[in-house]
Amino acid sequence: MSRNQLNTKNGGNTRISSLYQLINATVSIPGSTPQEKATTYPSPLNDPGSQEQLLPLLLDECTTVNTPEIPARINVNTAPQTVLMALPGLSESDVQNILATRPSPSSTDPPDAIFQTPAWLVTRANLSPSKVQALEKYITARTQVYRVQVVGYFDRGGPSARVEAVIDTNQGSPRILYYRDLTELGKGFNPAQLGAGGQGP
Repeated sequence: MSRNQLNTKNGGNTRISSLYQLINATVSIPGSTPQEKATTYPSPLNDPGSQEQLLPLLLDECTTVNTPEIPARINVNTAPQTVLMALPGLSESDVQNILATRPSPSSTDPPDAIFQTPAWLVTRANLSPSKVQALEKYITARTQVYRVQVVGYFDRGGPSARVEAVIDTNQGSPRILYYRDLTELGKGFNPAQLGAGGQGP
């Protein structure tokens, strides 16, 4: 059966709540006549070779929810071991697989594109699709909320200013969630951290 022979006007009868449900799935296309047998197609995600390429694209481009914002989630690429252990359904060996597979936080090299979505938990860390699906509402692979400290100073001494802020960049519209003036506490960083000419606290 070719694509042109498929009748897609009425859509499908099955609704999914998670994109991970498309792994190990099949689609049955009824025949064009009552006498013709249905044709069953396996999901492209059933093939491990295709899964590593297609699953990240699917998670990046598609969704099963229509809300513009989602609640805060845990970044599995950066979360400490104790935080990962608090996620429901993860065993100690699961957490060790995650820690051993994800990019090193001390690395200066840009991480592989596979780590831009949680797909790597299935394709690289060998977690089952059902286990990752259960974690879906708790985890992410991208950070959208940042805590920053900004120091303004003169290279040759003089007054300085230091502030701390938490910035939410969700929806591409940054907004400040928290702001605190730390000027009275000094610069808080050594000269090497501040750059050439920076004075100490």
